Amino acid sequence: MSPSVLEKCRYCITTLKTVVTTLAEPNHQNGPIGDQVNDQLERFSLWTGNIGALHRPDSPMSLEARLSEAGDVLSYVLNLLDDLSEVTSEFLQIVAVERERTVAPISDDDCDFSNDDVDQSEEEDLNEENELVKEVNACITRLFRVTSLVRQANPTDRFAKALSRNRYQFNDQFDIAHVAAKFPKLATEEFTLLRRRLGRAITHRRHYLCYIQDHRDQLDNPLSLEELDQGSAPEPQTPDKQLEGGKLLLDCSGRPSTFVTKASTLTPGRITPQMLSTIQESDSEDDTRSYTTISRSVDGGDLDSSTLARIPKLEELKIKGQEEFECPFCFRMKKFKNERVWKRHVFADLRPYVCTFPECDAPYYGDINQWFQHEMQNHRVSYSCRICKSKTFYLKELYLAHIRRHHPDILEDGDEQVVLEISRKPLDQIPAQDCPCCSTWIDRLKERAEASRLPISDPDNVLTVFPMVFKRHLASHLEQLALFAIPIGSSIESEADSNVVIEVDKRTVSDKSDFPPLSFDSSRPSSPTRRQQSASSETTDGKEGKMREHISHIPTLEEYQIGWVCALPIEVLAAQEMLDERFETPEELDNPRADIGGYTGVYTLGRIGRHYVVITRLTDRRPAYPYTQHATVTCVRSMIRNFSSLRVVLLVGLGGGIPSAANDIRLGDVVTSYPTDTCGGVRQYNMRKIEDGKVPCIGFVKSPPRSLLAAVETMRTAAYLENLCYPTYIQQAVQRNTHMLQNFARPGSQFDRLFQSQYEHPPTAATCDGCPTEWEVTRNVREDDVPRVHYGIIASVGVDPYHGEAREKLRRDTAALCVMRENFGLVPDFPRIVICGICDYSDSHKNLQWERYAALAATSCAKELLRYLSPYKVSQEKPLRDSM
Repeated sequence: MSPSVLEKCRYCITTLKTVVTTLAEPNHQNGPIGDQVNDQLERFSLWTGNIGALHRPDSPMSLEARLSEAGDVLSYVLNLLDDLSEVTSEFLQIVAVERERTVAPISDDDCDFSNDDVDQSEEEDLNEENELVKEVNACITRLFRVTSLVRQANPTDRFAKALSRNRYQFNDQFDIAHVAAKFPKLATEEFTLLRRRLGRAITHRRHYLCYIQDHRDQLDNPLSLEELDQGSAPEPQTPDKQLEGGKLLLDCSGRPSTFVTKASTLTPGRITPQMLSTIQESDSEDDTRSYTTISRSVDGGDLDSSTLARIPKLEELKIKGQEEFECPFCFRMKKFKNERVWKRHVFADLRPYVCTFPECDAPYYGDINQWFQHEMQNHRVSYSCRICKSKTFYLKELYLAHIRRHHPDILEDGDEQVVLEISRKPLDQIPAQDCPCCSTWIDRLKERAEASRLPISDPDNVLTVFPMVFKRHLASHLEQLALFAIPIGSSIESEADSNVVIEVDKRTVSDKSDFPPLSFDSSRPSSPTRRQQSASSETTDGKEGKMREHISHIPTLEEYQIGWVCALPIEVLAAQEMLDERFETPEELDNPRADIGGYTGVYTLGRIGRHYVVITRLTDRRPAYPYTQHATVTCVRSMIRNFSSLRVVLLVGLGGGIPSAANDIRLGDVVTSYPTDTCGGVRQYNMRKIEDGKVPCIGFVKSPPRSLLAAVETMRTAAYLENLCYPTYIQQAVQRNTHMLQNFARPGSQFDRLFQSQYEHPPTAATCDGCPTEWEVTRNVREDDVPRVHYGIIASVGVDPYHGEAREKLRRDTAALCVMRENFGLVPDFPRIVICGICDYSDSHKNLQWERYAALAATSCAKELLRYLSPYKVSQEKPLRDSM
């Protein structure tokens, strides 16, 4: 009985291992030959694992099972393995000094110089070892090509096969929530069905990726290293100890699979002898396909860099310059000529293109042209009455009603579907507002139209684009959602992590490349199915296109919509570190107009993302007085008088945490005010006056506006998805310069000590170094130092509790999560969110070490909150001056 594929592969691997370890010995000086052989060993290991060549012949995962109906192909593979075995055996005989190597002679006919002129490097190129390496490479390349032919000849819908498995359980609610957070237009009730469809598509992609990973693990080598070395050893065997130091990168452990699987069987006749005989060194796989139309996101136009970074770079995947590699998404050997084609292949695996008409049951598409052809032929159509030449309808119901009323005889001889097919044709142009994901695209197009002096004065005009343009735009949204299914860390040590914040693209916006051709059509209305979409708010992060260039624009005072109030200088310094761009204070603010109650305005102007922000702090000409509610009111009024367009205010400062069993609040964490049924997120209490044994509530604020609440909800969703950015903001700020590193870095966890409420700090002790450890509260060790963000009630008490028992009483009576460190007080009724960095535990154990880091953590969270806040939504809020 002839040896099996497993035995032949095991022989080749063992022989190549022996060659590698022998060449690694000090007495061998073969230059780069050892590395070249090791590269070929890695390539061969990839091939065996990718095709299942190391499974026993009776296994359903074996290559014999796959080629059971194609004996000629199996014979060809066995012959290639025989050739490889022969070449590797000759190689081992040379390195084991069982025979002398030969050098090919150079004849006078082959060159125009004498043999005396041949230098050592040229002789090395002609020796037998180099020739054998080339033969090994050629054999493995042919094996790769056979694998490609086998899979091309027997294609299977692995995506559908993966979804048929019920071993994977994913909660699609997180992905549906991500769709709503990514594209707020889809969060409206009108798009409920589409939002669910797109979210579940992400969940299905996770299902597919897990299935492919498990299937690949089953195909991989099921043998251990010991079993591999116990196979048929080559005759010229070196001592066993030489194998101990061998470098074998093959993963032979084989992780256990969650289901039983088998290799797909090749149908007879799919691969002809002519196809096998014409195998060339070059590969005509995916890299030679022609893609007539692709989304701009593939080239980085509409797709943000943090999302695109989930696709590993082509060079990172190639093993030491080898062209073919195993795709980490489909686990098949591939070769691509450039990044563009490689990214297209990734999208083909993920099938990002989903029909955006939720009532349609079309499958997910991996080809952008097939997807859009489906939409253009079935959904984005009009109906022209052949009898009434000028009658065009954009809903089939209206067209059929017209036929029934005016041409009833047409329906007598045929059904409605035939009539629809005859009159239906794809739209020549598509309204830009028909994009179901965003509302900002049409605004950008209108800006360009105005700059180009196109006639758009008529408000009834409908802005339309060519189908090719609409296809690219909508596809970019779908591709962004598809990439979200890729697990974080799949980018093969990519420099850009999914949590890394990509700031404003500072490249100049091209007038020609960034916008498509436009036209205005006043002859018909928007598609009725999309008519209400134009009223939806713009997307939160505005990533559907390039952001407006801010760097060259100096805003006027009327362009500032966000106010940021601090109490302490360290809070202002931390806030200034969050600015993406800082502007000089205008001359009219050098001597502020606002001078109310002894307070003057001190402002820092800048930009965070797409928002222009004015930062101010409470300053008092009477430093003996504490910061009071009156101080906050006066500060805000002064700021509003100077910046008449302010609509939202953030109160960002320090706070004392109120930890509990339900809320594991630590120093350096952040608490963000969040409304309940009876409170807008902040309550004021009078700690000096206890009524009936309880802390009385003397006031509370109303709930923040919907735009702020939507931003908070989006940030909370990002926390569930582990896609937060504020840890990166903190790291960037601390590493910016030596001053920030020395003063704002996170203190060690050993300085975060929570004492039992009944233990008071010694009045004469400056620090807690002498406080006994037996009074500490035992808490679980956190896995990392990333500050947590808590959402709930923030208490404003006027005075700090100053001892643990008062804190516990406040917790029991109010359910508050923290106490404002500085008394911002109950300011007038204007939109606000309070964000507090926790620097102590609202007791007598004050901890000045944490103040700077807590301030930096709070300002970083405030910056991320602004990232989710749409400037358009802010502009729709009532100006604060109307609340004065």
